[in-house]
Amino acid sequence: MKLLIKTSAPSTDVNELYNNAGDKIKESMASFQMRGSNWRFVAVQKLDINTVQYKPLKGSSYIPRPKYLADKKAIINLKNEDNQCFKWCWARALNPVEKNSQRATEELRKQAEALNGNGITFPVTLKEIDKFERNNTDLSVNVFGYEKGFVYPLRISKHERKHAVDLLLISNDSINHYCLINNLSRLLSGQVSNNQKSRLFCRRCLNSFRSNEALDKHKRYCNVHAAVWLKMPKPGTKLTFKNHNRSLRVPFIVYADFESFIKPIHTCQPDPNTSYNKQHQKHTPSSFCYYIKCFNDDVYEHEPVSGVAQGDDDDVAGKFVETLEAHIKQIYRQFKFPKRMTFTKATKKGTREQPNVIFVMGSLVVIVLEITVTLREDLKEQHTMAAT
Repeated sequence: MKLLIKTSAPSTDVNELYNNAGDKIKESMASFQMRGSNWRFVAVQKLDINTVQYKPLKGSSYIPRPKYLADKKAIINLKNEDNQCFKWCWARALNPVEKNSQRATEELRKQAEALNGNGITFPVTLKEIDKFERNNTDLSVNVFGYEKGFVYPLRISKHERKHAVDLLLISNDSINHYCLINNLSRLLSGQVSNNQKSRLFCRRCLNSFRSNEALDKHKRYCNVHAAVWLKMPKPGTKLTFKNHNRSLRVPFIVYADFESFIKPIHTCQPDPNTSYNKQHQKHTPSSFCYYIKCFNDDVYEHEPVSGVAQGDDDDVAGKFVETLEAHIKQIYRQFKFPKRMTFTKATKKGTREQPNVIFVMGSLVVIVLEITVTLREDLKEQHTMAAT
């Protein structure tokens, strides 16, 4: 079962929280059993309830930079003695200096008063940054995290405004602290390449680009998604399927593939004053190949079937549907008979204890193949209409 995580405040009704959690578990079990995997819930073997104090991320007082970040020389770590490092970072971003930029001077404190901090409590959490952006409509804030030599996005602003500031949230065992990023390219370049040349980074996914044009084109699609931290698997890592309880075994499966020619479509010029989709290429099938795999090669095995167009007028898609339909019907005729089950004492006992279990052999093959033939006939009819 999946973990169910809830946040409890002092005013939370704990009994209601537990009742809702119980209802959620029952709903998940019912949904799981309706998926058709034939697994049935029997009993709860163990239930753990763990509580831990919730500490939201928020920047506080000064802590030194890790050596990796200090060597990058890409961030300004302001030395504040209070818990308002977020405010000092913003003030320094809007009022840069060439020397001693890490000092929270009296002049910097006066400059910070120009920002609208109404309703903001210090130290500032990531959630409160939304309120800060609403108060200061020409500012946007992006926050990144740091872990074991990697920088990743924590909070990326939804707005692209006149003044955009990148902050890095670092931490030790007890304190979190905001630092000002003054060179994002230098900070991130070591994560993507050994090349020391400056690159442009997308703040949402940290992919890098060499030109503003390429970055702008990428951002049109990336900006509609939430920020992500891309973690690539280690070399030699293999992905394996583990959720076997979610799979349903079928007697036959068809693997098919087409090869096509791309032909240009010649048409008239559309009206530029109206919205339109311009079709300029057409995929014309030139060959196909399919392979029918049985769950047991001793029961059924057949070589792959292929077809190639002999001329421009050959209907490759139609030939594929006809050939596959004939093949499926042949399998249907071959396996259309019931098979008697051989019961041992153990299976007889198990059947009596589970009256809802149904044993199906030949009829299962018939059902699956009948559905497949119907789908193929629909495809054939659609293809004929398109050709007409």
